[in-house]
Amino acid sequence: EGKQPVKWLLSRLSGTARRKGTKRRQAVFKCFAALFHAGGTDMVVPYLHLIIEPLYRAMLEAAGTKNTFGNEKFSRESDLAKEVLGMFEESCGDEFLTTLASVKVQARERRDKRKDKL
Repeated sequence: EGKQPVKWLLSRLSGTARRKGTKRRQAVFKCFAALFHAGGTDMVVPYLHLIIEPLYRAMLEAAGTKNTFGNEKFSRESDLAKEVLGMFEESCGDEFLTTLASVKVQARERRDKRKDKL
């Protein structure tokens, strides 16, 4: 099989963004946006799943946490994730929506699987 440097890079970035850490995630999300602007839709569409999964995870985690003032604890991280997701949605259209639905289903299945173990 031929080398796929874009897939390798996006896999690494996606794995890095799975772990919590606002600065880490913001850097990865900015990298996703920069890669999109540099390579365009054709370059990222095959790897949308690798991009959308950590963005969606960051939004879910931010929605589930509040600080002592009642605000989202990770609001800057969440805002950046929403901005990057919006950018991909505008440009990728149906492919984005299909991939986002797939990511949501997989996240729900993983969450249900964890609940069943308890």
